[in-house]
Amino acid sequence: MSCRRDDGGFTSREHAFPESLGNVELILPPGVVCDRCNNGRLSALDKALCDFGPISMRRTMLGVRSKAGKIPAFRTGDGQVEHIPRTDGADPTLIFSGSQGRSMLREEARHSDGRLELRWAGAMGGPRMTSRYAAKLHRALLKAALELAWLDHKERAFDADFDHIREAALGAPRDGFLTMVSAVDPNEMNSMINYWLNPAGDDSGRILVLMNYAGIQLGTDSRLPRPLGDTAPGLITWRFTEADYA
Repeated sequence: MSCRRDDGGFTSREHAFPESLGNVELILPPGVVCDRCNNGRLSALDKALCDFGPISMRRTMLGVRSKAGKIPAFRTGDGQVEHIPRTDGADPTLIFSGSQGRSMLREEARHSDGRLELRWAGAMGGPRMTSRYAAKLHRALLKAALELAWLDHKERAFDADFDHIREAALGAPRDGFLTMVSAVDPNEMNSMINYWLNPAGDDSGRILVLMNYAGIQLGTDSRLPRPLGDTAPGLITWRFTEADYA
């Protein structure tokens, strides 16, 4: 599906959304994505999405297990966060271990009913957010959207209109952007990806994609080099160009 070649082997299933983020349902059967792409460049895009700092921290806090069945610790320059599940079904324990005596949490308010309001004060972990990394996350979202389109529309996803997305997933340099909502809802537990084919009503093969992973919201577009209009308050936008691939 990604490379259009027929010599890569077709024995493996492809997760449209990373399995390590909890996806056990949105899976392409063998024969759609070749083993070479599945285990190579597409796997690297899934890893980039899993390693993104805000998503990585939410994975740990929610106790989402990796493909190996382990709950990963979230590591930063200030320490790490560990999720310790309870065998009796009670709420898990979160351990915040600061390095060199530094605190990763600050108390914002203390209520009469015992509730505490805490603010994250540590450094964000994960890879540094550069234009190059933003481009990789952009490609990861487009890859997921095209694979979801196959699940919904089957052969339509192989149309030449979507070749620009296949080329992006395989690393072709391009101009583009990634947008994130700066505020995170800590009470959001669900995850979803929404995509729109040809949202402008044309036949360009354009895909608009929005992802919400437990309150972490990311979005991008397969055709537009920048968001339409001015960036709204509460949004963070990273732009990249072909030069950032060098």
